[in-house]
Amino acid sequence: MATNNSTNNSFPSGLSLAAGGNVLTNYNEAVSWVPIIAGSTSAGTATYTTQSGYYTRVGNMIFCSADVIWNSHTGTGNLLITNLPFNSRNLSNYNPESIVNTINISLPGGTSRTAIGSILTPGTNIISAFVTSNAGANTPISISTSGEIHITIAYLM
Repeated sequence: MATNNSTNNSFPSGLSLAAGGNVLTNYNEAVSWVPIIAGSTSAGTATYTTQSGYYTRVGNMIFCSADVIWNSHTGTGNLLITNLPFNSRNLSNYNPESIVNTINISLPGGTSRTAIGSILTPGTNIISAFVTSNAGANTPISISTSGEIHITIAYLM
């Protein structure tokens, strides 16, 4: 999971009887975490050349980024990014999307390369990558034996 590189802070820092419910707790900045690429059918294992992630936590809001480059992978099924530092909020119809950039990953035929995205499954720390077809349907991206993915996401825990 995550490696805490900063201290847990609360705001305001001084004693204030008026603060009450307005005290911000659980603030962590630039904490590292290790993103893992997996297949949805068989997770498999990878050989990574880059595997880094950072997050900032403000109360129950998580801001994550990850850079992952792998040159071999034994997984099968659809591309998943796993091991996010916290599980997302488990609410129906809560599917935070993220900004995704992929390099050297085969995309499904007939899809638009301009609409690569991902969805964080509610109640988990797993992101599913997809492309949006010209008709607007989300199509999962298959796990590649090698590739590169850069992702940024904000979500509630």
